[in-house]
Amino acid sequence: MWYYDVATQSLDKRPINNVYGTMNLYRDLRNTVDVDELEKKLAVLENAAATVIRQVYDCTTSTINLRREQVNYLRKFMFVMHYRSYPETYFDPTMNNEANAWVEELLKREHLSTPIEAWLHILRYYLDTDHRDILIHSEEAVEKVSNMIRSRGIYHIPPDLKHYEAIAYRSQGDYYYLGFWEAADEGEFVLTNNGQLTVSTVPAVPLNTFNEPAAVSVSQESSPLSSSYPPLSSVPSLDDIRQVEDLLPTRTPSPLSDSSTDSSSDFDHPADFPRPLTMSTNLAYVIASPKNVPILTSGKIQPESLTDWVHKCLQYFKTTRKLLASDHVATAATGLQDPLVQDWYMTDCDTFDLLTFPEFVICMKKRWLNTGWEAEIVTHIIRSQQFESNLFEDWVITLEKKNTLLKGTAFHFDDVRLRAQITANACDDVRDACNLDATRNILDFKDWKEALTRVDAQRVKDRARMDARVNSVIAAQAAHRSAGRSSSSHSQSHSTQPSSSSSTSSSTCNRPPKLTDEEKRLILKYHGCFKCRKLNVNHVSANCPDDFPSPVGYRPISEPTAPSVKPPYS
Repeated sequence: MWYYDVATQSLDKRPINNVYGTMNLYRDLRNTVDVDELEKKLAVLENAAATVIRQVYDCTTSTINLRREQVNYLRKFMFVMHYRSYPETYFDPTMNNEANAWVEELLKREHLSTPIEAWLHILRYYLDTDHRDILIHSEEAVEKVSNMIRSRGIYHIPPDLKHYEAIAYRSQGDYYYLGFWEAADEGEFVLTNNGQLTVSTVPAVPLNTFNEPAAVSVSQESSPLSSSYPPLSSVPSLDDIRQVEDLLPTRTPSPLSDSSTDSSSDFDHPADFPRPLTMSTNLAYVIASPKNVPILTSGKIQPESLTDWVHKCLQYFKTTRKLLASDHVATAATGLQDPLVQDWYMTDCDTFDLLTFPEFVICMKKRWLNTGWEAEIVTHIIRSQQFESNLFEDWVITLEKKNTLLKGTAFHFDDVRLRAQITANACDDVRDACNLDATRNILDFKDWKEALTRVDAQRVKDRARMDARVNSVIAAQAAHRSAGRSSSSHSQSHSTQPSSSSSTSSSTCNRPPKLTDEEKRLILKYHGCFKCRKLNVNHVSANCPDDFPSPVGYRPISEPTAPSVKPPYS
């Protein structure tokens, strides 16, 4: 492939493996039997995915039929290609504040000493575990953490949470669609140094036909493939889990979905994936370089993108010393790419060119921003609150960034007004600190914010200690109740009264036995509900209208009875 060296500004041909390959990335030195075990397992997955990719590439019609097993192979391969990009940072404690305790427990439990070893250990889980089992594990993990959030308001991932890593696997499929991009006959793709090019290990795929950044790593503002989900460069946070939990009850399909149909034309069943965005994602954004006029791309102009473009233009004017102030508007206008904006400027360019650049910006805001955009930002600032789960510093920075968009307008918050707004909407502990004389006497806004940030940091530590005590008490109470039930059951079993059987029966839980792994697999396969345990239904446990089945006469779900239920995608 052609390789351009930015440092030397030279262009030459190099082997793809030299450009994108990483030596011994999967070598596990702790494995005394076979250090290349993971490499071999990954090769099996790569071969399976390559077959699917080749089948898609060779397809000459507008639709293609894939077996569910093939889709699962491709789904797992895409995630592993993403996961392989973060061996040093995925389990880095500095990037996983809420999951620090979980990461430390993982290292201790599995006798791991570095984030790299943790990364290899979890990679083995992804390669060894069946796709459907990973989905079962993710739903169990999300349910457990969500229950703890609702009941006790935890601010960390439980260290003993089992299969927490499965959430990341499911999240990528939930939040992204898969796309294949192919360069035109007369063109080529430009691939960046951080592109996850898979063809280096899948020779059956033509070059530049399957590039993972084009498939899933795309701009939120410029592509319908985008989503609000943060890149999974570290293990998921509590906010990530809340987003996944919100998606579990009702979802729509994606080509990467486990629930995706065997035929690409059947997407009419509510599957386990989020609804596509209905709002327009064709938003303008800024492209800037030190030596060129900043570009405002084609698309809907938002206050954020326009403000960014204005700042970049002012920097360009400052560094281009020979440029006269009278030429600022005409020069900046060359960076407007949207045809409608260009036409608006050219229609009255003689008048616009006589304006100062700040005056021209006012005209742009009046013409291209939504009427009342200032009021929308003010409303956002006024309504914004620091919840118990928010860090004070992060919350204030968000408000400050929004406030910069209002500069030059009558709506801009000065330091006094912004302090009053922050005080009113901070969480209880921080608000109490705001009203102390020592805090009110701090005149400088920066010093005032730093003082409250220290108060908030202490609040977070105190809350973590309180959570630990609560968890300890709950665990002790659960152990006490369990011991009491065992003692009661033992005494009843030695009773000679005829009514002992009925009394014991009435004291047991009115629920069926716990689902086995086989039953969970069948429920997933036939789109069933984990609560009512019915198959082929349009709901899940979170919004199930029925109660748990009675334990009396309960018959476990089994394969012989399952085929009588027609799968939605057959």
